[in-house]
Amino acid sequence: MKPTGLLSQASWSLTGQIGFYGFQWLNMILLARLSGPEAVGLYTLALAIATPIMAVASLMLRLVYVTERSERWSFGIFNKVRLFALPTGALAIIATGWMLGYRDLPLIVIMIAASWKMAESMSDISYSVPHKSGEMRTIALSMIARAGISSIVLGMVLYSTERLDLSLIAFSAVWWACFLFYDRSLSPIEPAADRYGRVSGLIRFAAPMALSAAIVYATFSVPRIVLDQYETTAALGVFAAISHLLLIGMLALNSLGAAITPRVAKYFAEHNFIAFYREIAFCVAIACFLSLAFIAVAWFAGDLIVTWIYGPGLSGYDSLVFAIALASLPLYVGSLIGFVPPALQAFRFHLLVNILTVTGTALTAFYFVPTHGILGAVYAIGVQGLLQLLNALVLFKKPAPLSGSKTGEKADLALGSAKA
Repeated sequence: MKPTGLLSQASWSLTGQIGFYGFQWLNMILLARLSGPEAVGLYTLALAIATPIMAVASLMLRLVYVTERSERWSFGIFNKVRLFALPTGALAIIATGWMLGYRDLPLIVIMIAASWKMAESMSDISYSVPHKSGEMRTIALSMIARAGISSIVLGMVLYSTERLDLSLIAFSAVWWACFLFYDRSLSPIEPAADRYGRVSGLIRFAAPMALSAAIVYATFSVPRIVLDQYETTAALGVFAAISHLLLIGMLALNSLGAAITPRVAKYFAEHNFIAFYREIAFCVAIACFLSLAFIAVAWFAGDLIVTWIYGPGLSGYDSLVFAIALASLPLYVGSLIGFVPPALQAFRFHLLVNILTVTGTALTAFYFVPTHGILGAVYAIGVQGLLQLLNALVLFKKPAPLSGSKTGEKADLALGSAKA
């Protein structure tokens, strides 16, 4: 039976997020225990470069498909766009790594990251159809299987060869196999006929949201790249490993955000403001609770937990753990509020807020990292969360009047052109 309620959808989404990112966290633990902080740093650096670029290349097509109410484009058009956009993104990642001056093993790791991020984006766009119909169980099982198998392969190859490059190549191969042999079948096979709109029209419509998403990812990437420039790769690995504790709360928030996105879009379009604000307030309350719980745990057992997870090589960072826990409060609430503008397709407004966020985060990182090191990167995380709260301004936006299909289409366009 297809799940339809918010709790059911959020539960399966959370299950998928926990399984997927839990295994991603396991990758970092394996790298820390089998290779050390420097391997974690190289892995983190590659993702810091690859993730924002692939976000642009993916055009956030899954989100656009889920929130699109007027069905102006068939999935065949979405598929056609991804088949030329994602390879372009992979090439851009490699070129960026080269231009930043990385060579030898760092560049090889960046190239491998470009490959597996492309495979991840191919799978994510294939999830569009089941996501829109509320079949979060299908998506969750696919994500868990892909992440679990790839983590097992990564650990086995790294343990037997002690080579980071070969381990990540095997890791990337698993992601491609999962897409080709399963995830691809989740989306319909349709000709790319120009039935509901043109390819160029879809690209123009999705570009602001894709750029917004890339900027969001860049706000996480910039402190890491700056830290790598001013400190050692091992220091970056320490920061990445400990800041990954934020993932525990983000899993729940991302699951809630994914579940409420189509629902909030529907309530807003129907002028059902009681349900609209109720769901947002409920999720904000959960964000606050998760942050306060994290702060309490960090105060009483932060260093013990880090040592138990990553080994004695990362012990003695209790003050850093607590600082990251404090930064989680604005970050968690701001991240949750950040789901609202995309749900309303207020892409340009969201883009403006994200530009302000990445600018403030980058300035904070460049100012504090040279003098405060890892702690300066934590300051940047806190500023990032505070600036993301500006997304709450979209709650004052008024929807277009309800009427016929013509007006509904105009309303979609108006939301896509929302201004701060």
